[in-house]
Amino acid sequence: MSIYFWPVSNLIPIWLGILIGEAERIKQCKGRVFALQDEPEVPRVWLPFDDAPGLAMARAFGDFCLKEYGVISIPEFSHRLLTDRDQFIVLASDGVKYFNIILFR
Repeated sequence: MSIYFWPVSNLIPIWLGILIGEAERIKQCKGRVFALQDEPEVPRVWLPFDDAPGLAMARAFGDFCLKEYGVISIPEFSHRLLTDRDQFIVLASDGVKYFNIILFR
């Protein structure tokens, strides 16, 4: 059995929480962005008048209670021209973090 490793080329930055520009948009819409003490690495979106719901993303389908406070459903996307060196493409979304693809033969 052979193991092959291919380099991964991300088209957008790996998601690491709420981005600075998104936090600013939420604050301008009177929403709040802060992390809980027991999860300091996870910024969350909160209503201006209540410590709820604590959404850990700034873009979401649904979550209607936060729409007027800056949470949007417009996806971020980018593109790249494929070349002869590209052997395959993996499309991934939500919850997929940095990974390497391993194929077994």
